Amino acid sequence: MSPQPPRVDRPDVTTAPRPDVSPPQPWALPPIQTQAAPSGPTVHLLDLPGRELVAVAVLVDAPVTAEELAKAGVGTIAARALDEGTENHDGDSFAAALDRIGADWSPRVSFGGTRVTVTVPTEHLEAGLDLLREALLTPTFPARDVARLVGQRRDRLAQELATPAGKANLALRRAAVAPDHRASLPGAGDDATMAALTRDDVVAHHRDVVVGAPVDVVVAGDLSGVDVVALVERHLGELGPATLPPTRPDPLRLQSGPRIVVVDQPGAVQTELRVVRAGPDTHADDRAPTRLLAHVLGGPLTSRLDGVLREERGFTYGVRSSLQTFRRGGLFVLASGSFDTPTTAESLRIIRDVASTLGAQGPTDAEVAGAADYLAGVIPLSLETPQALAATVAGNLGDDLPPGHTTEHLARLRSATPDEVRAAAHDHLLTDDVVVVAVGDAAAIADDLAALDWGEVDLQPAT
Repeated sequence: MSPQPPRVDRPDVTTAPRPDVSPPQPWALPPIQTQAAPSGPTVHLLDLPGRELVAVAVLVDAPVTAEELAKAGVGTIAARALDEGTENHDGDSFAAALDRIGADWSPRVSFGGTRVTVTVPTEHLEAGLDLLREALLTPTFPARDVARLVGQRRDRLAQELATPAGKANLALRRAAVAPDHRASLPGAGDDATMAALTRDDVVAHHRDVVVGAPVDVVVAGDLSGVDVVALVERHLGELGPATLPPTRPDPLRLQSGPRIVVVDQPGAVQTELRVVRAGPDTHADDRAPTRLLAHVLGGPLTSRLDGVLREERGFTYGVRSSLQTFRRGGLFVLASGSFDTPTTAESLRIIRDVASTLGAQGPTDAEVAGAADYLAGVIPLSLETPQALAATVAGNLGDDLPPGHTTEHLARLRSATPDEVRAAAHDHLLTDDVVVVAVGDAAAIADDLAALDWGEVDLQPAT
C-alpha cells in the first residue's frame, strides 16, 4: 500500500459556508393550450422554449376494446404497419423520408386509443406532419410486411412464454379477468389470435375503426413563432371532423376469488407469484392514496413486503406491488416476485399476513410521507422530454381525463393524508377475494398451497 501523503495545513484557505438548500418545488406540466382546428382534430399545445425537438402525438379513438376478441392484436399490427408503405412511398422510401428529417416514429395501441408519435427537429415539423397524414390516411399494408409483423409478434410471445415471469403475467390475465373481456388477453394479442390474423383483417380494422374516429393531436416543443394549429389544419385536417361516434369504455370485469392457479413448471427452482385483486381506476377519488399504499406495501427496499421476505427471511431478491389502471376499472397487484420453491407457501402466507395487517392498521404517518416524497419526486424524472410529455397528455385524454391531469395527480399524491391512505388500506387490502397465480413445480408446491386454505387450487399443466 502506498504511503498517505502528509497533511498540509493551509491557514490561508477558508471554507465557504454551506449554502442553504430549499426543498424542491412541486412539479407541474407546462401550460397546455387546447384549440380546435377549423375542420380538423382538437389540438393541445405545450410550448417548451429552447427545446430543439418537437413531438407530435396523434391520438385516435381506436382502443383495443374496439377489436373483436378473436382478432385481438389487429390494432397493434395495423399501427405498426402504417410506416411499411403508403400511396406515395413504399416501406423503404418512407423510412428514408423519416431519416432525412431525423424523425423518431412510435406507434402504440392501448385501452386509451391508437397513438402514433413522430418526434422531429423543430425545423422539420411540417415534413413530420405530412408523413403522419400519409401513414394515417393512405397506408397500403403490404401483405409481406403484415405477415412479417405478425411473425415478429408470435416470436416475441414465444420468448416471453419461455420464462416463468412471462407465463405468470399471461396466466394472471386469464385467471383474474372475465374471459369475454378484452383485458383477458395481452394488448397485442396472443399466439392464437395472431395465427388467425390476415391482411384483410388489418385493412378492415383500419378502414372501419381508425379512419373517421375522433382525433386529438398533442404537440410539445419550442412553438414560438409557429402557428401550429394552422399547420395541423393544413396537414392533418383530413382526419376530422369525426364520422364515427366516440367509443364507449368497457369497464374491467374480474373473476371472483379467492383462488390459486398453479401453472406447472416441472423442476423449477423458483416460483413466480402474482397476487391480485380489484383496484381503483384513473377516475377514482382514492387512486392517489391507493398508489401511496402500494408503495408502502411493495415499493422499494424499504417496503413492508421486502422488509420481511427479502431482508429478514431471504426468500426472494425482491417483491413489488403496483396498480394497473384501465380506462374504467383497475387491478391492485398486491405482490409480484420470484421465490425459492421450498419457501413458496410460506412466502404466500407472509404476503397474506402483511397485507391483512396493513389493511387493518394502515400505514404509519412516516410511511405515507416517505411514499409521497418518493413518488412525487420520481415521476417527473420520466417526463423530461417533449416525447414523454406529449405521450402523457395523450394518455390522459385516452383515459377520458383532462389533458393536464398529471399535475393534479402529483398534487394529490403530495396532499393525501395518512387517514386517507389508511382508508384506502381498509378498502383495498382485503385478502378474501384475491386471485393468486403461481408458476412453479406443482409437485413441490401445490399441496402446501392448498394447505393454506386460501381458496380453491386450480392446477394447470405445463405449457
